[in-house]
Order: sequence, then structure tokens, then C-alpha cells
Amino acid sequence: MLYSRPADSCAAPAFRPISTGLTLNCQLNGARLTARWGAIYQYEEITHMPVGRQELIKRVATKSNKSVKESTVFVNAVLDTIREALESGDAVTLVGFGKFSVKETAPSVRVNPQTREKINVPARKKVKFTAGKELDESVRNA
Repeated sequence: MLYSRPADSCAAPAFRPISTGLTLNCQLNGARLTARWGAIYQYEEITHMPVGRQELIKRVATKSNKSVKESTVFVNAVLDTIREALESGDAVTLVGFGKFSVKETAPSVRVNPQTREKINVPARKKVKFTAGKELDESVRNA
């Protein structure tokens, strides 16, 4: 299929530009399509696409044989429960999957490399995730 659109736009809303210039690069459903002035010259499969919230909900619905609406309620409830536990300072441990915890960083003094000005960075809390043994092994062996 030939496209006669400018190089900085895409043919459909589902396409996403990768770069601009004379070459048009777009992504659609895990495939990368590269076109130059309307002529396709490269097609490659993308294997590592991030899983977003909606994709996670669809996968949960498929695995549990439930509707997407029911799965949305379930996934949102789990994520809200984890968030609330972390906000109160509790750690969340999912055996075989991992552990979510809150880590407090100490205040520090940093230096701006351009102005050499000293900057005081206050203490803050960060979310830490430690993968469980089973998750770590399954990813390593995939």
C-alpha cells in the first residue's frame, strides 16, 4: 500500500511515528513498517511491546473467562489496594511474584554541574519492587 502523506504524519490513528524526515516509520499491532516516499522498503516484527493497563485487563479477561468489564473492576481493585497499602507505609508481598515496598531516601546535597551551585535535595519516599524467585527464574528462562 502506498501512502502519499507528509513524512511527519501517519496513515491511520493506530499508526505511531517513530521518526521524522524523509522516511516514514510507523508501528501497528507489533509490526514496524518503514516507508520512503510511499514505497515500502522494510518490514520487521517487533517482539517487545509494553503491556499497558488496557492490554493487561484484556489478558486477565481472556485467562479468567470473564468479561472485560468484570476484569476492569478486578484489576483496578488490585492496583488500588496495592497503592493504598504503599501509601500507608505497608509492604505488599505476593509470594512467587515479588514484593512492593516503600524506601525512604536520605536528604542530600547535590551540585548543579553548569552553575556549580549547591542544591539541597530533601528526603523522599520511593516505591521499590523486588522480583520474587519464581518470577525471576521464569523471566531468566524465557
